[in-house]
Amino acid sequence: GAFEACTCIVSVTLPKSLQEVGYDAFTACFSLDPAQVSVPLSLAQGRYNVFDEELALQGFCTRCCKPLEDEGDGRVCKWCGHVYSKRDITPHGRMAELIEKTGKIPTGRFHICKDVLESYTGEDDEVTIPDFIKTVAAKAFYGNQHLVKVTIPDSVERIGAEAFRGCTALRSVTMPDTVFVEMDAFRDCTALDPEQTHISENVQNRVLAGTGFLEKGYCEFCGGRIHYAALFWICSRCGKVYRD
Repeated sequence: GAFEACTCIVSVTLPKSLQEVGYDAFTACFSLDPAQVSVPLSLAQGRYNVFDEELALQGFCTRCCKPLEDEGDGRVCKWCGHVYSKRDITPHGRMAELIEKTGKIPTGRFHICKDVLESYTGEDDEVTIPDFIKTVAAKAFYGNQHLVKVTIPDSVERIGAEAFRGCTALRSVTMPDTVFVEMDAFRDCTALDPEQTHISENVQNRVLAGTGFLEKGYCEFCGGRIHYAALFWICSRCGKVYRD
């Protein structure tokens, strides 16, 4: 557990002089890139899983981070020789719940520092942000062309400016009512579907400005329906007034 939950670590290089690595030394290092891991063969053939066990579900060895190959009902790391049974590569716990909801194992990469999601570099079309994150940083998903649906947990308190700007494939957003969303967080997300976009009715900024919502008859603050009342338009959800 020496580096357990060091969520900023992306790269790991271990020297040949190192004699032993303990169990879970790099577990829960969510930003770790298997392509940037170098472990000597003598250590990879040791007694312990050094990295997060969920790596095996994504096709990487938990001792050396090398890609796994199918063998019978399980998988094997051809480099260090570690064998994974069917049980080892069967999703369980929170991972199983996530796969059940999305239909696939997540392959994207979160870059996290403490409780801040600094950026996302994956190509998943559906993303559920980890439920210990409190802040989605400015421009964290900026320009991602793959993202179609994002679910933001109750733990998130703030979404930074332009966090999802230019995510032109994004159609669905679900977030808690307590989150504070900064300006232009969803600007240029022109594919957003008003019926699949659930944002707090208490927002103070034009969170959905630049998405085409107003032209479609929906509020630029919360995404609610707007209707004509005497001399102005009003959102039936959050009460924001739009004048001609």
